[in-house]
Amino acid sequence: MFRLREMLFSQKGRIMRTLFSLALSLSVIAATSISQSLLDGRILQADGTPPRVGHFVVLNHATRKVICQAAVDAQGKFSLMVDAVGPVCVRMSAVDHQPSEASLYVVKGQAIHIEARLALNTTPDSISNVAAIGSFNHYSFEAPLSMKKEEDGAFSLAVHADSSKMTYQLLGTVPGRRSVNGQGSAAYELDPEGDYRSVVYPSGDMVTLRFDPRRAPHETNPAMVEVRNQKGAMDAITDILHLREMVLAKFIEQRDSVELAGKSVSLFKDDYDWHAAQRPLIDRLAEESIPFCRQAILISLFSSGRMDARDSTLGRKLLTEVPPQSRFWSISPLGTVENLGESLSAKAIESYTGDVIEKNPDPAVRAAFLLEALMMARVEGVGKEKAAHYYEVLTTEYAGSNEAAMARQLESPTKRVQVGQHLPGFRLPDLRDSTRYLTNSSFEGKFLLLDFWATWCAPCVKEIPGIHRAYEKYHGKGLEILSVSLDNKMADLQSFLQTRDAMPWHLVFAPFADRNALMETFDFKGIPRPLLVDRHGNIIAMENDLRGEGLDKTLQKAIDGSSR
Repeated sequence: MFRLREMLFSQKGRIMRTLFSLALSLSVIAATSISQSLLDGRILQADGTPPRVGHFVVLNHATRKVICQAAVDAQGKFSLMVDAVGPVCVRMSAVDHQPSEASLYVVKGQAIHIEARLALNTTPDSISNVAAIGSFNHYSFEAPLSMKKEEDGAFSLAVHADSSKMTYQLLGTVPGRRSVNGQGSAAYELDPEGDYRSVVYPSGDMVTLRFDPRRAPHETNPAMVEVRNQKGAMDAITDILHLREMVLAKFIEQRDSVELAGKSVSLFKDDYDWHAAQRPLIDRLAEESIPFCRQAILISLFSSGRMDARDSTLGRKLLTEVPPQSRFWSISPLGTVENLGESLSAKAIESYTGDVIEKNPDPAVRAAFLLEALMMARVEGVGKEKAAHYYEVLTTEYAGSNEAAMARQLESPTKRVQVGQHLPGFRLPDLRDSTRYLTNSSFEGKFLLLDFWATWCAPCVKEIPGIHRAYEKYHGKGLEILSVSLDNKMADLQSFLQTRDAMPWHLVFAPFADRNALMETFDFKGIPRPLLVDRHGNIIAMENDLRGEGLDKTLQKAIDGSSR
């Protein structure tokens, strides 16, 4: 696999790169006459032996739904035909081992061979809490049953046997939030995440589950997955997708270590240097000239980390170089289009978004872009009719998608925050007086323009001059303004206030610990998010009616109209 890649990216490999590009195009064209692809290989345990129970699973890269799967045989081998085109995720798993995943780009008629050696599930040297979930509590992570620590250091739990077959998993025996199989089970069943459930066949009314840390491994070798494309044409793409996985894996590893140390995960996420983490992909893009590979790199960049206005150059490259019908969009469509929307304006991607909705062959991709189009229509004020159209298409033609569910939540008539509803209660620290909290009662008898924003949000900053004009014109008539900053750092907000705009009205910096609860309370997932509340605490206008020229018109009607 890697010999070809080294040749392609050496200084002397220009001729080979041209030949590779031609071979790639020919292989894609030639393969279209064959309907399926062959995936075969072998899964081994950490010690190099075949597993007692193991599975190879092919997942849709975007939805994570199972396309097909196969159990390994006594030698750990598997073989299956896949009726899929484009990026897929493959997962290798075995009892007592950590599942491993890899991304592949499948072309019709292709044959791909995968060899995997997995890493053992390892138990920390010291554990104090072990719990069980299973068929007895519907596998509820919210209500696991705690196991009792015995004098010999083992953990046990007596469970009532209400059927002739019981399945269970353990929590707390491995790092992170995974639920894994128990020790010495009669049989095992694969769970949706690639771990296993232990199967017990009770002989009486009660079953005692037992976990002994002394019998559990505490060290293991790292997992190894080797992908060999028998035609050789797609090795470079597999290598690029592997770089993407490394970027994500590094972030997850550091995030988990922060969480394990009891530190703030929110602070870690906001301070994480995505640009440094994505350097391997950025460098690869700089040296790559094959269009097909550049498409893979650009999508991998926007799907592997947070992007913003600093990445506008990369965003424009993506719109120029990645066709709307590209299969690479299937890697992670919702996250990718959201990051693209952070780096470019809605106007810049509006036409491209329409082309993807019309031309992309993957329904998951089209659903993701429909949701983004709906969000842009709501936020940018391009018209209620257009937003209604996107909502109708998304909730009818893609009714079962996660994107449709999100759209229903946004537009639901039972939302807590909408015109006619009373403003939810809040208690937020006053930025200019650390001893004071601002609450609903702070604005009793006043009109309140409540605006959620951030200095990094270009559409938010664009609205500030209009808010200034509104404050000057209507403050004397009973209007108060409360701007709630969702900036990542207090220093960013303070710098903005000192060097760009003092914003003389009420200001709040939302603490990291309160962000999710605040966004849930006020029913929003993106900013800007303006709300206008009357003197009685009722919401009388929202969003587009309070942006651009609509702000003055709405305030004039509400405030001047109420005084007549």
